[in-house]
Amino acid sequence: PPPAQPTRTPPTPPPSGPFANRPATIDHLIGRCPTPQEIAAIDALINLHFEGDPTAEALKCTAAQGSADLTLLQQRAYQALLAMAYIPFDAPLPWTETPLLEWLGDSINGVRFRNDIQNSYCCDPQGVINIQTQNLAALSTDRWIDPQSGTGLQGLMILIVHEARHNQGHSHTCGSEDNTLAEMGAWGVQYWLHWWLAFHSDPQFLRPLDGDPDYYRLEALNQALDIRATRFCAEPTLTPGPTPTLP
Repeated sequence: PPPAQPTRTPPTPPPSGPFANRPATIDHLIGRCPTPQEIAAIDALINLHFEGDPTAEALKCTAAQGSADLTLLQQRAYQALLAMAYIPFDAPLPWTETPLLEWLGDSINGVRFRNDIQNSYCCDPQGVINIQTQNLAALSTDRWIDPQSGTGLQGLMILIVHEARHNQGHSHTCGSEDNTLAEMGAWGVQYWLHWWLAFHSDPQFLRPLDGDPDYYRLEALNQALDIRATRFCAEPTLTPGPTPTLP
């Protein structure tokens, strides 16, 4: 059966400093430009290198409008990292006691966004993950998860976390997969992050602006179950059963 829902703990403290003004929902975050304070806080934590930008011809955000001069790719990159700061979890993540964005800053030195590679990978140079931009789904939607494609800004956030785990010394142990979930490798943290989005995030923050209010969390659950069933060579295949109920 699917893994049991982990025990809840008291909510983590609300964000402070440059991350004090959490948007009402995740889609509100995607729908606005990052503030200069948010950009400065991210830049102080992680170096972002935009080497291949398919959206370079136009600015999505501008300094004149109270943000910074950013293309759509740059806006989405900052938003993916801001999502790590703003999504409220009511329990620590299984692989770290620190908040997600803080963990990322401790795990990598930077991110290169490149259009000369077909697949994202870690690392070149050491400590810097490489994200391909040729068909980045986050550039084609203004939703956390687009109902048509099944991906969006969530996919970019998850990809960054997956590649950052590799930089902590966790290579895949079964071809492009991991042997077991217990190894807590890149697929392990991706599985648990989806599970936490489904069961340990704030339902009011992680809700779409329209449609089923549980859609984003249900999609995170479905993706977690798919990873559990397909990405671990030595794990028993999950047998069909009732879908766990979201709180």
